[in-house]
Amino acid sequence: MHKHFNDAPQGPERHSRALAQYLQQKAVERDFMKSHGAEIVFPPSSSASSSWNVISNDPQKALSARNELSKITQAYPSSRLQLVEVDPFFHPHLEQMHASNLKGNLGVHMIVPEDGSDPVVLVYEGPSQDEPFTVPRTKPSQSEVAIFEKALQEAQAQLLSNIPHQGISVQDIHVPKKYHDKVRRFVNNEPKPTPPEAFPVQIDFGRAGPNARQATGVSRGSPEQVYLRGPSEADIEDLRQKIEEFLKEAEEDEKERGYTTTFPFPAQFAKNLIGKQGANIKAMREKHDVDIDTRENGQITIQGPQKKAEGCKAEILRLAKQWEDEVNFAIKIDPKYHGMLVGRNGENLQKIQSKVDNVVRIDFPKASRANDDASAADNASEVGGTKGQPQDEIRIRGPRAKAEKVRDELLSLHQYLVDNSHTATVSVAQDQIASLIGRRGMEMEKLRADTGAQIDIPKPDGSERVTIQIKGTKSQVDKAKQELQKRAKAFDAVETRTLDVDRKHHRALIGAGGKSSLVLDALNLC
Repeated sequence: MHKHFNDAPQGPERHSRALAQYLQQKAVERDFMKSHGAEIVFPPSSSASSSWNVISNDPQKALSARNELSKITQAYPSSRLQLVEVDPFFHPHLEQMHASNLKGNLGVHMIVPEDGSDPVVLVYEGPSQDEPFTVPRTKPSQSEVAIFEKALQEAQAQLLSNIPHQGISVQDIHVPKKYHDKVRRFVNNEPKPTPPEAFPVQIDFGRAGPNARQATGVSRGSPEQVYLRGPSEADIEDLRQKIEEFLKEAEEDEKERGYTTTFPFPAQFAKNLIGKQGANIKAMREKHDVDIDTRENGQITIQGPQKKAEGCKAEILRLAKQWEDEVNFAIKIDPKYHGMLVGRNGENLQKIQSKVDNVVRIDFPKASRANDDASAADNASEVGGTKGQPQDEIRIRGPRAKAEKVRDELLSLHQYLVDNSHTATVSVAQDQIASLIGRRGMEMEKLRADTGAQIDIPKPDGSERVTIQIKGTKSQVDKAKQELQKRAKAFDAVETRTLDVDRKHHRALIGAGGKSSLVLDALNLC
């Protein structure tokens, strides 16, 4: 690749590696396998090699693939790629901060290295288009090169604009290995600032690997040495003090871990407490920092610092009381209303759930399909549903008072839908639609306002007649149907006849100023 990229500012090897990263993101290997039956092998990112290999069982296909790959490299000269050195500390935030703006405003694609050992790569692709992007195969002109360079310079300036100039500060703190997981959870739960105004402090637990030093900027010492990195000394010091205070509490807790409390627990709720694959009990152990043993029949044993153990016990007893109060309801509702009960994208259920703090489970039949809102029916099936559940049955489970509230809300909404879901249809001529709608839709809006009904006119499909759909209460539907039938009958009763009149008589028929007694007489006769 040297002959293609000898003029690259960072050298041909780095330019070659950057282009390889880009082409891999664009799945060029897959395209070449499909079009040429040839495999493209790029060197690994850790390799210093800049050679690309083409492999195929057919020499002609290998040569063809190699020639096309050569054209691609010519389409991506050094002026089309920009390598920007950015401290790896900022890498996790660059995508969120800049990717969409660079692409949308400047037509520049950004590649952020995963391990922090390479620079950030900016590649000019051009303005977004409706068609899928295809990797170019033609060498750019001088005018195009000027466009590349201008866009990439602006992209680099934008990329570096939010990065603090003072550099990254590093502090180390001694954390015994047995507390690493606890400190990690503690730091993860701490509130974090939002870039680019401020950046959260990174914590490094001395990860191993050849790229550890490059990614963190510090050498590894003791495995119990933890490093805090960030652009703000104040933020680092603040987190350091919080970790030190947390470690003091953890050490005090360790001295009290001999405390044990045992209490009875209803066996029928053991599965609820443990959760699927132990997820609930695991989360509770981590939350309270205690050991929980549920193996004894009807008994739970908690071991840990007294304050935390008693807090965990109180939560488990509260859950048991909540589950004891739990009830199950099954209400029968015609499946044609299920989709409307759920609402588009689940909006009706979300409103109902918000009133009961989202602690009630609502299960619609999985095969439920609403006739007039398919998307709502799909959402209904996501709410739940169990095997063998009847198609007209909605199941509700939760604390008694809140489950009753959900049941009453659903039944009330169902009754409203029943009262307001009368339908009717009226057939009208396609040629009448324009007059029914009126100028800017004013005639149809007036009809809807006068009747209170929902009136839907389908899009024209080329047929002579159109079926208008009417929805609403019984009285609204009847009123709108009568009015539309009346107008349709009047329109259908109109007859149109065509007379052939010699052109020389047209002026006499029209008359002076467009008024003709002959025409008026004809209208009177009609």
